[in-house]
Amino acid sequence: MNAERIYFEKHAGRNDFDLRLDVIRVVAMCSVVWGHCLMDLDDKNFAGLYAVLLQSSLLQLGRVGTLLFFLISGFLIADKIKRFTVVSYLQYRFSSTILPWLVFVSLLVLIQLFITLPIDQIFLGSKRKLIALIFEFYKGDIFHAAYWFIPVVIISCVILIIFKTQLQKNSYGTVLALITTFYGINLYLSLIPANHTTAFLGYAFFVWLGVIIKKRAPLILRVIEMLPWKIVVPIFLIAFFLSCREGMILTYNHSEDPYASIRISNIILSLIIFFSLLKTHKFWQISYLKPRQYAFGVYLIHSIIIVLSTPFVNQVIRLFNLNNSLSMIVLTRLAFFTMILLTSYLLVNLIRKTPLCFLIGRRKSQ
Repeated sequence: MNAERIYFEKHAGRNDFDLRLDVIRVVAMCSVVWGHCLMDLDDKNFAGLYAVLLQSSLLQLGRVGTLLFFLISGFLIADKIKRFTVVSYLQYRFSSTILPWLVFVSLLVLIQLFITLPIDQIFLGSKRKLIALIFEFYKGDIFHAAYWFIPVVIISCVILIIFKTQLQKNSYGTVLALITTFYGINLYLSLIPANHTTAFLGYAFFVWLGVIIKKRAPLILRVIEMLPWKIVVPIFLIAFFLSCREGMILTYNHSEDPYASIRISNIILSLIIFFSLLKTHKFWQISYLKPRQYAFGVYLIHSIIIVLSTPFVNQVIRLFNLNNSLSMIVLTRLAFFTMILLTSYLLVNLIRKTPLCFLIGRRKSQ
């Protein structure tokens, strides 16, 4: 009996996609962290087609992870959704998700406060101005930074729970898809704020789709296993190019968020990646990284590490003129990404071994 079969029998109840989802989690986690490590890359103007395409590709790589996580969220709630009420779901998620999220958002706000104001102004200055500044930090971190994801996934799941009797109806999925499509079109029209982090109702479709995928997993798996990589890879490359192209068009049109996760092209690309990665069960070794246990902690911690380390990184970039060429810009971002990802992972590993493990959403059963 080979090592792969032993691992499968030991770690998986083979009626699910656990090992395949681990691969998706790692890809999604790397994409999200990468997207937050690009610093000011989206604000730079490059001359030449090669440079523009490379810039667009790097920005695009940081956008696919978001929708992958929403699909996974639907996949994980699928078997529980019938027994949940809104209240019981919020109770279920409070200690493992909502409380850690509140702690880390508040910690980031506190760090921003001490970076922005001298200590004497914090304790002796105008309380009204202090409260207003704290409010702005919370608003910025929740609506325009990495921490928007948890409120949106909670809202999306609540929407599905409220209408759980309609989940299997195509009309329900169609309504959610139309809402998502509106947000994609709004990137061009700006009828409402177009930033993807404020499209709170636009992501329920992906959680619903994750539920449907779980319910029909055996059939879906048989279909994707029949598709050869020589067909899948070209489809992926075409979808990736179209996603980059739409981002470039939206940039040219001065869209508020040209590389928004909720772009139509990014949705198609993310779905292609999700289904393609479901074919990657042979990469079972990736489960040794325990992405299911670590992904949420990395998500919570990496933004704080970025905020604390960015001033130092910017000083190094200025000191050695690392923004003078495209190649140095790419290498600098890759080094920054590697540092942030590894540091986040190591910190999560340390926290998991302490009484503070609840801060990264660790349950007793884990």
